[in-house]
Amino acid sequence: MESNDKEINEEDLNLKYAENQRDLYSQLIYEYDEETMMDFLRDNLEELEEISQVAFEKVSEIEMKEPKYSEYYTLEDSLEIAREFLETIDPKHKKQFDKLLADGTIDIVSEPEKDDEPVVNYKDYEGGIRQDVHIPLQHNLDDVYSLVHEYFHTTNLDNNYTLDRYLLTEAVSIFYEFLLYDYLSTKNVNPDDNKASIYYRLDSLLDDTYDFNYIIGELKPIFKNINFNYKEQPKEELENVFEDLCSDMRYILSTTLAMIKYYEYKQGIISVEQMERFNEHLKETDDLDSLNFITYNDDEFEKIEVSIDYIAQLLKKNKSMKK
Repeated sequence: MESNDKEINEEDLNLKYAENQRDLYSQLIYEYDEETMMDFLRDNLEELEEISQVAFEKVSEIEMKEPKYSEYYTLEDSLEIAREFLETIDPKHKKQFDKLLADGTIDIVSEPEKDDEPVVNYKDYEGGIRQDVHIPLQHNLDDVYSLVHEYFHTTNLDNNYTLDRYLLTEAVSIFYEFLLYDYLSTKNVNPDDNKASIYYRLDSLLDDTYDFNYIIGELKPIFKNINFNYKEQPKEELENVFEDLCSDMRYILSTTLAMIKYYEYKQGIISVEQMERFNEHLKETDDLDSLNFITYNDDEFEKIEVSIDYIAQLLKKNKSMKK
């Protein structure tokens, strides 16, 4: 009898949790109904869901290893590799990188606190607002990836806040992560350490798509029913859910776009110059017009599958190379 009571109680709790979640999502839509990001979600819900599902299914097929690093890197080691790589892309990037290091815009922390992560902060300065790039060192090869990734954020950030930049800025930095992977492969860097950052990127995409798919599953019936039955929800909790949803969405869009463009770059379909024009245009538009610099009228879902397959094959290569 006690066992049955326990089962009933657990079932009731699960139902209550599900109802509370739906109430939260309903209130979320109500609260942010006039917001640009909620409008974007509403207008593109079916396509966003399909992109997320396709990416989740394809990445799930990859045999991924837990990201682990075997070699120690000093700050000087990581800076030297990052500078050399940036120069291969364009000498202007190395010059700008050195400038940002010298003026303190790139803030490197040699002994970070636990769970400290790279982030771009905005600070008020005389004459305007400047972004500071905070990079805690892990003293492994991932520091090079962090330096390159965060540097490219500085190339499209300014005071003009646009939808394009919010949604797609990560695509630029992640695209260059894949080029960095190629560069390190040609330099005979330890392949396991080099692959670790790519495994991290794929694992992050897997987490983002899983979370996004779950939330979208709750949102879809709400979007179709305008007569919401709201309940009061704590504003802080509501904002956290909305921020998580938008964060998942932007990383899914940016990561899949970066993988597609990396694949097309390797096939000679696009160039770094096109990516640079795309990057510059992120600061100027709110209608995703920046995609015109790099997008062609093919099946985007097939492109996602092909590019992920290409990256999966890439990770199987170069097993014998050592630093």
